[in-house]
Amino acid sequence: MSQGSTEKRTQLQREQETADTPDEDDLKDTLSWLSNYVQLLEREREIEFEIRVAHKKHICNLQNFNPTQQSLSSLFPTHNHFEVLEKEQELSEFFAERCGCKLEDATNKKDTTLNRFNWPKSYTNSDSQRKSKRLKRGKGKAQEDPTTSDQETKEGEKKEEIQVDTREELGRQEILEAQITTLKDQNRETADVAVNLQKLANGQNAETFTAARLEAKEGTTKRVVIPYRWNTQHQDWEVAVNKSWALIALAKLSEKVLAANISENMPLNAHILGPKEEWRKEWISPSGDIMVSDLRPYMVRFSMEAEIKEHLTWKPWKVVEAIPYGLLGGNITAERAAVAASIVEAHALFGDNETHLGVVLEAAARSIKLVYPKTHGSIPT
Repeated sequence: MSQGSTEKRTQLQREQETADTPDEDDLKDTLSWLSNYVQLLEREREIEFEIRVAHKKHICNLQNFNPTQQSLSSLFPTHNHFEVLEKEQELSEFFAERCGCKLEDATNKKDTTLNRFNWPKSYTNSDSQRKSKRLKRGKGKAQEDPTTSDQETKEGEKKEEIQVDTREELGRQEILEAQITTLKDQNRETADVAVNLQKLANGQNAETFTAARLEAKEGTTKRVVIPYRWNTQHQDWEVAVNKSWALIALAKLSEKVLAANISENMPLNAHILGPKEEWRKEWISPSGDIMVSDLRPYMVRFSMEAEIKEHLTWKPWKVVEAIPYGLLGGNITAERAAVAASIVEAHALFGDNETHLGVVLEAAARSIKLVYPKTHGSIPT
């Protein structure tokens, strides 16, 4: 066979391989889409897990289980709530392992090999391990085919790297979807016997509203304050609550009060949400004083960069609206806190985008003007 025919056949084989192999740009687009989708699944899993944790805390409260900090640390010697759930056998080992190295030390002391569930793909491969494996494969191929040019070798390595990343992202997708399905099934079972903001906004459990109105007449003058922000990374709404899940309640809304209790950063705006006629009541006390009860919440928006006090934490609104409302009480009763938050849910304030929020605030809220120094980035104390 002549040298020319051999070269032509080699060229035809390469063209056929190129035609059968997806274009590098197409592979990159697929990988980019998969990565974004996996990030969405991770956020969804985080939300479902937070709901699960809240339900477990609510069950403990119903059982009158109020351990001190010392006894709690002896029962669950970890700050990792994934481990706590695993110890209660509510989720598979994988949920706990994924959270960190702490569980590994604990599980090594136990014989759990018989009940161990093997997921289809590891979620913990490091980038350095992937790169080293790809380099080894690339060197091996180069040695097998010394006639391959450096340019073709580099292009082949890039394609292979993208394909490996794609397979790994598909593995993550499969794991995440399995986890989310498990969590949703468990949350659905407990949600059926609990009352949350979604049910209150739909008019269920009318006695909660009655109790809130009575307590507002007889109890504290504090009102619910809901600091919120648009999470630019996850593209959803978050609200600041106490780490105990209790909503924030303040007697008044001023720059000094906000700085002392929520954040020293300047809020973007503030509103009172809900119709005054429905939620605000005035009456004259036996002593002749004018008394006022107002169940409407203060809505205070902060930027993504704002820092809140250490006793507070940001939680997705999708979590807060789905957990038992009994967890929301703190400085005020759970009923008052729940009714105030249910006004937010009833107005569907936290939709899928910022535009929707602006429309709702314009139609159903009254703006509160807070004056801050223009030359300073924080609220004066």
